[in-house]
Amino acid sequence: MNTFPETLAAVADGLQKQVATAPAPVERTTRRQYLAEHGYHVWDAETPLDFIAQDLDAGGYTRELAGSDFDRVCHAALALAAGDIEGLILTGRTGCGKTTAASVIAKLAFTKIVRPDDPWIEDDLPLVETYDSVSCSHGNLGIVESHHLLVPFVLDDMGADRPRKDFGTETDPVGDFIVKWADAPAKKRAQILVTTNLDAAGIKSRYDDRILSRLVERCGWLAMTAPDHRLAKLRKF
Repeated sequence: MNTFPETLAAVADGLQKQVATAPAPVERTTRRQYLAEHGYHVWDAETPLDFIAQDLDAGGYTRELAGSDFDRVCHAALALAAGDIEGLILTGRTGCGKTTAASVIAKLAFTKIVRPDDPWIEDDLPLVETYDSVSCSHGNLGIVESHHLLVPFVLDDMGADRPRKDFGTETDPVGDFIVKWADAPAKKRAQILVTTNLDAAGIKSRYDDRILSRLVERCGWLAMTAPDHRLAKLRKF
C-alpha cells in the first residue's frame, strides 16, 4: 500500500505532466506580420501613396473609374493601414466604386489582431470576414459571435438590410453588431470597413443615434462622388 508521501509525490508528478502538455498561449499576431510571414505584400504607415495607388489600380479600382475620389481613397487606405483609424466608412451612390475599392483595401490595409490570445479558441480564424448586409438581415448571425470582433471585418452595402423578427421580436443584426464591435475593449476590437449608399443622416434614420454616434467615434468617413460606372456600360439596341 502506498504511503501518504508516495501518494502526494504521484499527484504532484501527474500535475507536472498536465502542465507540460497544456496548450501554449497563443501569441497575438498582427495581420501584417502574419501575411508577411506567408509571403504577402501588405501596406503599413510607411507605404508610399504611389504604391497604394498601384495596388488599387491593379485590383480594379482605377483612377479612370474613381475620378477625383482616387487620391482621397489612397489617403484613407493609408490611414487604415497605419492604424490611425479603427474603421473606414465608404459612402456614395450605387456604382461609384465603393465595393471595388473595399475589396482591395481589405486585402492590404487591415493591421490589427487576427486571433485572440485565448489558447482554447481556434487558431485558424479567417484573415478577413466579409458579409453583405442583406444576408445578415436574413439570419446570418455569425457576425455577432464574440470571436468575430477579433477578425478584420467588411460589411458591404450597409442599409440594404432590414430588421427581422425572431419569435415575434424585431431584431436588427447589423445594428447589434456595430454596437458590440464599438463597445468591445480596444485590444479585442479589430478594424472594420463599411460600404453604404447612406450618408450620416441616412444611417441615423435607418438605424438610430447610437449606431451613428459609434461609427462617427471609431471610423473615418469618405464620401465618394464618382458617377455610376455601370451606366457607362449601357448597351442600347
